[in-house]
Amino acid sequence: QAPVRNVALAVKAVADNKEDAA
Repeated sequence: QAPVRNVALAVKAVADNKEDAA
């Protein structure tokens, strides 16, 4: 598994959510 990649995807998802909410 690649925990670092999972974290990066999670961060990107949160960033996308913030952009949508803005």
